[in-house]
Amino acid sequence: MKTTISAIILATLIQLPLGYFFASLEGLVLGHGFIGVPSGILFYIASVLLVSIIVISLVGLPIYFALKRFMLNTTPNIVAVGFVIPVLILCFLNFGITDYEGFSAGENYYGTYRSTFESGSRTIWGWVKLIEEMVTYGIHGIVGATIFHKVYLKGNKA
Repeated sequence: MKTTISAIILATLIQLPLGYFFASLEGLVLGHGFIGVPSGILFYIASVLLVSIIVISLVGLPIYFALKRFMLNTTPNIVAVGFVIPVLILCFLNFGITDYEGFSAGENYYGTYRSTFESGSRTIWGWVKLIEEMVTYGIHGIVGATIFHKVYLKGNKA
């Protein structure tokens, strides 16, 4: 149990620097470097920790222990599941419960304003942004799942 808790804590805490990297990605690509400390940093930290612990505890752990039961908790399987979980959550949020009817939006995307929605329809840039989000959150899942897996295995072999 102690090993499981340690693995959950480390898989959760790694999300903070990873999130900071992805939040800074646009600035890094444009040559501006990492972003400074925003005014809402405490809310950001609390949000990342809360979402991470909820996803790990309610979704990741049951899947991990189901894979373990069937002796399928190999690193490649854990990496795949780590990627798929956040992507499925994003798909559910974007396509399952959100109604974009009549919605229009745009944003500064890597230094250029891009329209992402027009009258409820996602534009090409909206799809690019969504795919980028899926890859970003998929990487969060891969890193968290891999760290959990490695810590859990090491603790159980000690």
